[in-house]
Order: sequence, then C-alpha cells, then structure tokens
Amino acid sequence: MEFRVLGPLQVRAHGDRVPLPGARRQRLLAGLLAAPNSAVPIGRLIEKVFESEPPGTAVKQAENSVSALRERLHDSERRLIVTEEVDYRICVGEDQLDSLRFAALLADSRRHAADGRLESAIGMIRSALALWRGPALDGLGGSALSGRAARLDEQRLGALELRSRWRLEGGQHQEVVDELSDLVSSHPLREGLHAQLITALDRCGRRAEALHAFHRLGTSLAQELGVGPGAGLQRLHEQILSGQSPSSWPPRPRRDDAVRTDMPLPAPGSPPPPQRRPRLGNCHMPYATSPDESTTGRRSMLLSCAER
Repeated sequence: MEFRVLGPLQVRAHGDRVPLPGARRQRLLAGLLAAPNSAVPIGRLIEKVFESEPPGTAVKQAENSVSALRERLHDSERRLIVTEEVDYRICVGEDQLDSLRFAALLADSRRHAADGRLESAIGMIRSALALWRGPALDGLGGSALSGRAARLDEQRLGALELRSRWRLEGGQHQEVVDELSDLVSSHPLREGLHAQLITALDRCGRRAEALHAFHRLGTSLAQELGVGPGAGLQRLHEQILSGQSPSSWPPRPRRDDAVRTDMPLPAPGSPPPPQRRPRLGNCHMPYATSPDESTTGRRSMLLSCAER
C-alpha cells in the first residue's frame, strides 16, 4: 500500500489507485498521514474531519470512519492503522509514504553535498522534488490540515532553494536563471530566492538586471511589510554596485530548519522526536530559509504576533 500526500491525497495498491469515497474519511486519513508513526488523539482527528462544530456523535462517526478505512485498505488485522487506547497510529515506512521518501532523499542529498559530491546531491534532490504532484494535500480543505500542508509546501520551496544553491556552486549560472525568475515571480518576498537570482544574473554578466531585481525586491518589501532587504542581500548589492562580482555565495541562512533532514526519521511503531522552535516573546519565530532572515518568516511572525 502506497500513500501520497505531496499533492492531492492518493492511495495506491499494486500500482492501481484505491478510491476513498467521502471527504471526511479522506481528511481522517490525511490527519493520520500528517503524523506518520505517531499516536494521534481522536480529538485531534475530529478537528480535522469536521469543518464546523462537531456533532455530539463525532467520536462515534470518527470510529466508524476508521473502521471503513481499515476495510478499504484491507487492514483487518489492524497492523496499518493501530488503536492505542483513545489514539490512532498509522504505521508506514519510507517506501509507503511519499513525504517520508522526500525527507529521506533530502537527508541523503545533504550528506552527499557535505562530502563534496555535488552532482550526486543535485540528482538526489531532483528525485525528491519529482515526488511532488502539486500543493500538499491539495483539495481537502480544512483549517486543521492547512498547517501541516503549509509546512510540507515550505519544505518543497526550501528544497528548490537548496537545489538552486548547489547548481550555482557548481557553476550552472545561466541554467538556473529562468527557473529562479519563475520562482521569484511566484514568491516575490522570498529573500533567499532573490539572492540566488541576483547572484546568477551577475555571474552571467547581466549586472543591470541583477540590480533591478534587488530594487524590485526592496520596493515589494517596503510596500508589503515596511522593511528592507536583509543584511546579506545588502552586502551582495554593494558588491555588485562596486563592480566586484561576489567571490563566494551569499551568506547562508541562519537556520534552514524548513528543509532540515538530518534528524532521524520516525520508524514504524515509534513516535518521532519532538520538534523545537525558537520563540520571540509569546510568538513562535518561523524557520528561516533565506540569507540572514527569511522575509516569509518575518511576515509570518508579524502576523502571528498581531493576532495575539
């Protein structure tokens, strides 16, 4: 049995798609797959299943949905979806869940890059990105699932940045310009992508376009967030203005947890290690994935603090 969450939810058996009738059952399965090999309280599953206020029979309906899923997934022995008192756990490995394969390939690619095997690392991260079929859990809706879907999408974007970084380090400046231009267009406030595009343009001899890209970012940041580019981008801009082509890649992120894959993957039957995030007062500081500070992270932090 194979499960896919990097795009619309899919289940496949022996290469054939397994239909999952009913949006509630789909959301319940997605809720389990969002925390693979971890115990998920039934109360949390109910939040994911019911869009509005859950009815008084919500627990019974959720239990019935689990039973229906077990029947559809041929899990009569309850080895796939395990009951633990009032919790449920779906037990899957890397070969069964695309998000786990994605994380494993990223981890392998980072190890290869650290060992100086850049071409091999680029090939692995390309294979990881090929697992994606669209936005994570696309089409399911529901605010309770949107957070996990957004984190998966952020990991994909971070992986795209990492691949572009490695290709630039390998001298593929011209080859990545078009790809980075498309990414910057889709993510106009993402400083890491802009740093890569500006560097690629400068190294291709397109200095005027590199400077224009920096000013375009500065305008967008000022209008949208009331901030300016981070220190790393400003140093990059000054180097280009002075006619000095950057001698090295722009400063690496302070944190790249959005694509961090050096943590051990959860094994079937065991909970994953707890994730920790730095805090700023009463607000969680989002992980940064771009030089010095992630504008996306700063924006999320500002919005989060404003809501408190």
